[in-house]
Amino acid sequence: MDNLDGQNSITAKGTKENLTVMFIDIRDFTTISEKYSAEELSEILNKYFQEIIPAVKKHKGVINKFMGDALLIVFKGKTPEEHAKNAVLAGKDILRRIKNFQHLQEYEGKEKISAGIGINTGEAFIGCLGTEDRCEYTVIGDTVNIASRTESANKMYKTDFLITENTYAYVKDIADVIKISDVQLRGKREKVNVYEVLHVSEND
Repeated sequence: MDNLDGQNSITAKGTKENLTVMFIDIRDFTTISEKYSAEELSEILNKYFQEIIPAVKKHKGVINKFMGDALLIVFKGKTPEEHAKNAVLAGKDILRRIKNFQHLQEYEGKEKISAGIGINTGEAFIGCLGTEDRCEYTVIGDTVNIASRTESANKMYKTDFLITENTYAYVKDIADVIKISDVQLRGKREKVNVYEVLHVSEND
């Protein structure tokens, strides 16, 4: 496999980049999965992914990982403002598409799917990790961890779209939010401020 420099060796090479990371996770997926066979569940997930993935691509996001019912998505751009805004616009579009999907599920008499979104902006390592036998192109670092834990905080606050103050700094002019102060994210010593996104304007 070629590495980021185009050479045929795997030496954990990569780059540190400023980017925006999004996590999306289906709510109560374990409970939902108990109600369906593996084949039925696979069909539901595929339809769900087919619904939301176009929103990711539309706003220049790249799906880095499928993790069962969860997605790790990366947004890159010329400036932090560019990729942060693209991520937040994608989040708005994804939630709209999920609502449409819920109507379809309801019509078919199936469990309605809802999801939570968490977004964070910052520096992360992006590149190949692994060995010569098996290597994965991925993104890692505290920025990624915080995005994941921000998404998880939706369960605590009964929200569906949270962004960190790192992201909010770049999207103030397009996002209407409610500030949630002094949030203790799992695994972090210092409390942080997160923001529930209520509305996003297409025009900045």
